[in-house]
Amino acid sequence: VIENPGIRDFRDPKVIWFEKGKKWILILAASQITKFYQSKDLKNWEYMSSFGEGIGNHDGVWECPDLFELYVEGTSKSKWVHIVSINPGGPNGGSATQYFVGDFDGERFIIDPDFELQMKKEHNFWTDFGKDNYAGVTYNNWRSKRLGVLYQGWMSNWQYANVVPTLKWRSAMTIPREISLYLSQDSIYRIRSKDITHYKESFIKKVEKENISLNKTKILLNKDELDLTKAKIELEINNMEEVKYTFVASNIKGESLTFGYDHKEKQFFIDRSNSGVVEFSENFALKPSIAPRFRKDDNLKINFILDKTSVELFYDEGETVMTEIFFPSEPFETLSLETLAKKSSLKNLKFQEIK
Repeated sequence: VIENPGIRDFRDPKVIWFEKGKKWILILAASQITKFYQSKDLKNWEYMSSFGEGIGNHDGVWECPDLFELYVEGTSKSKWVHIVSINPGGPNGGSATQYFVGDFDGERFIIDPDFELQMKKEHNFWTDFGKDNYAGVTYNNWRSKRLGVLYQGWMSNWQYANVVPTLKWRSAMTIPREISLYLSQDSIYRIRSKDITHYKESFIKKVEKENISLNKTKILLNKDELDLTKAKIELEINNMEEVKYTFVASNIKGESLTFGYDHKEKQFFIDRSNSGVVEFSENFALKPSIAPRFRKDDNLKINFILDKTSVELFYDEGETVMTEIFFPSEPFETLSLETLAKKSSLKNLKFQEIK
């Protein structure tokens, strides 16, 4: 047992095997830093180092740390990713999870210098920019051809988690996601999160549409085609103009969840102010959640999971991710797209109903 040296928040240990040193590594949260310990037998632990002083967001308590090695996409080079949740301090208020990229020598996590400079200039290094993905960690002994790690978070926010209008339970988990590491167009290491619900046995129904020209409002899907309370949707927007592209999931009560992309501002958004029951917390739908776009492109790939009370959005193949919950009084039945664009089009639309 590692004794608490007198720190109020000294918790959430994560243990990993460090193959190069043939030893166990334990990372835990200690107020607003993380501490690293080593052991050969999982019983006797020796303190090695700490991380976090003067870097990252410190608006709240640090929680649920994780550490893992990833190969940079398209290369034989590897870096280490250090995940730390924080409450409060998230990009859209409340709790969220930040990450750091660097190297680990078996004793210390050393942040990448270019990453550090960019984070100090603008901290937009979050596993998810939505309000409802917190305290996620990775699974051990999971492998994929892309050599990523499997990650899953708690789908709520401490701003309102104890008062959400549910009866049998308070919250759920996100879908498992594969995290990988890539070098962005501006030569900064960033993570991407990929939805891995792509297996044929996961779906019972599929609707595909090729090319759709856009006008002010276009109905993409209705309840007669597919159940939107358990849907996976993939599409591409081509030749975007400097206007908003707003998706609207709506029901017969006039309630709606809106989300999409503002190409002029290079910004994604979710607005749940009209999504149903929102009065239980002033922080739940106070303002739309926003997230930056990192890719410089006039085409946009979108993949999202729409459940009865949640949406998980993966933009640009998971470079920007947003997860949020909502509580409509009736299920959403129709999905539309609203835009002032005149030359844009939708391509490769695939709607799948999940079992």
